[in-house]
Amino acid sequence: MSAAAALARAEAAGVRLVLDAGGAVRMRASVPPSPALLADLRQHREAVAALLLERERAAFYQRAMGEAAQALAAPDPDLAAERAATAAAMAAEARGEHGHPLPAEAHQRDLAGLRGSAMQRPPSWADHDDRPGHGCRCSRCSGRLWWAAQLPSKDCTGIGPGWCCATCHPAPPGAATTEVRT
Repeated sequence: MSAAAALARAEAAGVRLVLDAGGAVRMRASVPPSPALLADLRQHREAVAALLLERERAAFYQRAMGEAAQALAAPDPDLAAERAATAAAMAAEARGEHGHPLPAEAHQRDLAGLRGSAMQRPPSWADHDDRPGHGCRCSRCSGRLWWAAQLPSKDCTGIGPGWCCATCHPAPPGAATTEVRT
């Protein structure tokens, strides 16, 4: 007789077999089982325990799937808003409302704003080779006159390398500087 057959016979006889917290098989019955059934269960003790564990796992996964299905079926306002926005965008695209460029005035306005912010430089920066270009202005005072030391000191004993706005950071008197007007 197999473990599955012994387990089926025990259940048919009204014997309930369960695993305790330690994994041992425990038996509950309203009437004592027959000696032959007990012998079969003892013979297949480990296999019966494995079958009971498999049943517990299957029941756990079944409960988890049910709980997950309930959670997914619950109304989600964020998901509903996202689906509505997607549907509206798809409908607009089907009507041909997407894909048209903005008016030229809007592009020029946006481009001017981007150019203006791209031409801003900080009041000072340390890279001597990063010379301010034509149209650059100070982000603090909008000044367009820059200076840098002709022979920058990189050992912190004099004027350091880099460029400075002449309004925000005037050059030290008598220092040999290079000036650039943008």
